[in-house]
Amino acid sequence: MADPDVFNSSDIEFDPVPSKSRQYLGQRSIQDIIKHAAEDRLSSKKAIKSLQFGTGAPGTLDIAHRWVNRFNAFRQLTLRQDIGLPFTGDDLLRFFDSIVGKLKSTIRGKPAPSKEVMVGGFGHISAYGTFTYTEASGYKLTARDGSRMNTWLDDAVKSGRLTKGRWKKRVWLNYIIVSRMAKAWIEHFEKYGTRSWDLVIAKLLSIVLVASLGMRAGDVTQSRGYKKSEYLKYKDIKLQIVGNREPKLENIKASITLEYVKCKKDLMNDDHTFYLRPLEDANESHMCIISLILTHAFRHNLVRGTTMQEVLNNAIEAPNSEIVWLYPDRPIITAFERIGYTKIDLEKTAHPDQLLRTIKEMGIISNIISPVTTHALRFGAAQDTAHLTRNAANGFVDDTVRQTIGHSTASMNRGTTEVYAGNPTRETYNDRATAQFSHAWAAKFSETSALGAVKGPVSEDEILQWQTLHEPDATDHDTRNARSRARHAIRVERHANFVASAVPEPGKEKKRVLAEKPSNPMISRPVPMRSASSAKESALPILSQDASGHNPSHGAYTGNIDPRLLDEDYLDNTEVDPVELDTLVSQVMLENTPRNEQIDTDGNGIDMAVLSLLDDHVGTEQKSQAEEGSYDFIARFSRINIVNHITFADAWVHHKKGAVYEDSVGKYSIQGNSRDPPTPMYFFCQKTPHCTFSTLRRRVLVAHEVTCSSEYVAREVYRVDQGENFQCGHCELKFLSQVLLNFHLRSTHNFLPIPCPNGCDPSKIYTSRNTLDLHTRRFHSGIWPARCLYPECDNETKFKSTSYSNHLTRDHNLHTRAARAPFFPATVKQEWKPTLCPDDDCMNHHEFKSKYYLKSHLIKIHKYKEDAADTAAACGYIKKLSNKAQKSSVTRKYPLKPWQVGKSGDVDDVDEDGS
Repeated sequence: MADPDVFNSSDIEFDPVPSKSRQYLGQRSIQDIIKHAAEDRLSSKKAIKSLQFGTGAPGTLDIAHRWVNRFNAFRQLTLRQDIGLPFTGDDLLRFFDSIVGKLKSTIRGKPAPSKEVMVGGFGHISAYGTFTYTEASGYKLTARDGSRMNTWLDDAVKSGRLTKGRWKKRVWLNYIIVSRMAKAWIEHFEKYGTRSWDLVIAKLLSIVLVASLGMRAGDVTQSRGYKKSEYLKYKDIKLQIVGNREPKLENIKASITLEYVKCKKDLMNDDHTFYLRPLEDANESHMCIISLILTHAFRHNLVRGTTMQEVLNNAIEAPNSEIVWLYPDRPIITAFERIGYTKIDLEKTAHPDQLLRTIKEMGIISNIISPVTTHALRFGAAQDTAHLTRNAANGFVDDTVRQTIGHSTASMNRGTTEVYAGNPTRETYNDRATAQFSHAWAAKFSETSALGAVKGPVSEDEILQWQTLHEPDATDHDTRNARSRARHAIRVERHANFVASAVPEPGKEKKRVLAEKPSNPMISRPVPMRSASSAKESALPILSQDASGHNPSHGAYTGNIDPRLLDEDYLDNTEVDPVELDTLVSQVMLENTPRNEQIDTDGNGIDMAVLSLLDDHVGTEQKSQAEEGSYDFIARFSRINIVNHITFADAWVHHKKGAVYEDSVGKYSIQGNSRDPPTPMYFFCQKTPHCTFSTLRRRVLVAHEVTCSSEYVAREVYRVDQGENFQCGHCELKFLSQVLLNFHLRSTHNFLPIPCPNGCDPSKIYTSRNTLDLHTRRFHSGIWPARCLYPECDNETKFKSTSYSNHLTRDHNLHTRAARAPFFPATVKQEWKPTLCPDDDCMNHHEFKSKYYLKSHLIKIHKYKEDAADTAAACGYIKKLSNKAQKSSVTRKYPLKPWQVGKSGDVDDVDEDGS
């Protein structure tokens, strides 16, 4: 062996180690690189040169570029710098110190932007600097720059230039709150009507869907900036019949898969799946997402089957026993389009701001006095879930799962263990519906309605005042957009003032149930301010009704029950004799006990077998009613097609007279699929008991209720009982008396149509005395339009005579003519003054006490013609200023009318016209 002192390893050479098999790895890609080397040399350089700053979602990119554009403009215009050169930390500080006073918050009442906004802007600009400039060019933000930025932020917060923390208070819309809002939503449109029930159902579906999943609005709709199909579709919702595969609604299990949630819209196979079933409580059908989806699908023919039972039968025959969607790629939450009037665009998805407008509208209708947003639904879902009882069999990840598969705590925190375990299988929404968690600090509702304050008309003076205060330098005050902008802002301020000043309702509200409504107004009279579409004569889409208008499967019929017995508050406050109660209980038990069972006649007890049978019967009946409640909800709201719109009401009149559907009501409504034929909404008088007045226009109802009285009702009853026996020979009208018929003949048929004699449009011809007199009073009386004369009334609107009467009634609670009369402006009236004959040759020195006698004198003695005598006799009139306040003291008594015969007591004082 060589001497180690003289050994040199460099003198020894080794042959290369023989190549292993890995030298051939990647050969296919290498061959492609060789093949495309020339073109890749250009394309790769082009890709590098075309890179633009920014990563993340479209909304994040917009925010980043907004900050960069501001900063570059500041450097160029204020600092006079070349943006091709890197910036320093001091440049950033100077920019933020300048921009902080120029950012206007979009939140009402917020005095300054938040600190978090500035921190975000600092991050975006720093990332832009790292992307754009190199360290070799001199760009580098140091720890010193960060420390100086934090000091500036702290000083800005202390001086009030910035706010810190969350400006808006959090609102938790728990299940019980959303349920009440949804119930108020449906009841509002049943009471006041709507242009399209398609929109009502679609909007309700969107809010309940977000509430049931507890996700963001952008997770189920398409967020701004996205162009593909990043939204929830019908194919993402699987309604499967499980269990014994019996085709019943209660056997459906739904799985809803969200593929495009926030921060994961471009991730493959990283979805969120939620499981739920139909709600068990039939009174909560308006919150059952399965019922709402099926209702929406029936109305638009999106599901295979025309009846509920047919849909379930088709599902049994389908693979995996799933309900079949006819258009699986269509969005669940659809956009609205306005072509003539607002309709649903089934091919286009909605955006999150549509849901925001919907929930704000729902908040106004339900009188909630908290600022509601779609994210408040997510807060509420989290709070509900946090208060649910923990269950180990839910599929949620915990330390047991982590240790079983050998994951570290960090892996579980990163979500890796959750990916291994899959989505939890707990039907959380059903548990939330059962628990209905609530607490003392939950959102409150007001005793008074917000609709009158928020949705009331906005006057011209209000618009002008708002524009002067908020947009003094704008030049487009008279444009439609500017006025619409001002009107919207005024209503937003009204709602904010309502929320700030409203008084919360006391106590805890009892659970309310959506009342059943008849679907045919010709079968039974609808409830106040409500109507319903007529039932189809041929195959009904869901369920049918019996001859009385009641559906046998909808639960017990309450038409013959005292309404007080249906009022929970009335029953709670009613005292019952214990003896009578025991007697009633014994009778009920006897009626529900089979005849072959023996009951203890001594009153000491009841056979336990009888109690067992009774309990079984009650449980079965309750289960049946719960199941039928969901069927009833789907049947009722998949069919309802009542239209409340003036144009439709006018077209309905022509349609009833024989006009073709497409040429009349078809222009203003939608029919087909499960919907009933469109029918108008009827409004019924509720002021006077037994009044049968109804109209297609709510404004007409308001005017009727101003003058409606027991006198009017008695007259109508007499008209119906006795008939209108005085027929007009010129038209189809009938009258109760000859006096009314004669008045009709004089004012309508014995009147020569003429234009306005005061110089108005000569092409406008008035065909009756009534229309001419009305025109004269409105436009030639010299007093209309006029401002309100009620003391301390600050309304500066100039009213016409009819609108002024409505104003006094609505705003000052003057519901009778006598009460309103003192506040009407003075009018000029013609008063007859006893006068001599105007003929110069007349030897008669008698003063005629009326025009009639003077006119007769001129015709008989002086041989005047009719028209000449009428003109000459008018000299006896003098104009006199009169005020209707004098009418309030008129107490003339009139003879009893035919419909007043048999009434005891004196007849009420009435005005001179007998009204």
